[in-house]
Amino acid sequence: MLGGRYRLVWGQRRFLASRIAGVDTIPAIVVAPDGDLTAPGPRRSIEQLAENLHRRQLNPIEIAEALRDAIAARAGTTQAQIAKSLGITQVEVSRSLLLLELNPAIVEHVRRGRLNVAQARAFRALPVSRQGKMARWAVQGGWTAREIERRVAIALNPVARRAKRGRPPIIELPLAGEHSRSISIPVSSNAGRRVMLTIAAADARLIGRRLLQAFEAVAS
Repeated sequence: MLGGRYRLVWGQRRFLASRIAGVDTIPAIVVAPDGDLTAPGPRRSIEQLAENLHRRQLNPIEIAEALRDAIAARAGTTQAQIAKSLGITQVEVSRSLLLLELNPAIVEHVRRGRLNVAQARAFRALPVSRQGKMARWAVQGGWTAREIERRVAIALNPVARRAKRGRPPIIELPLAGEHSRSISIPVSSNAGRRVMLTIAAADARLIGRRLLQAFEAVAS
């Protein structure tokens, strides 16, 4: 309050809309003046972010960048303080900021709406240097977040191409469709009959690992 009057710092459009609509009262937060409220700093950054969140639909990258700027505005500002000021949890702030640590290509895909937050987070386990190429495949192929997680897991733990001592050979066979694979593993019955077990691409890695573990247990 200045000289018996209040100074409107943020929310001009909503205030004017309320007057046009004939609304007598509006919800407001009244704070004591502590200098120039429009000066750069964490308070201004937080107020601008809160204002924008109500006024327009920000994309996840814009929100993450605004949170980063609010924290960087003053040394010592913590994620917990920002979260409390905005009325959200610290986990939400942390998860939002993690988006900015992804490959720049993924950040741009999210900014333009080509990937959603769940899809972007699915790349986190993959080294940043390898994320951009797979992100391009994900956008082109329309991969879901679960599919991205599966592809990342395969990229981090590729199926062995050579037979190892004491283990049956594993043979990769290409299937129709980009980057698809099936795995054929020779299996012998108690009667000595030998067959090739072919596993579908979606289950090959998990089932193959289980079969190898069972083989090693019997062979040991």
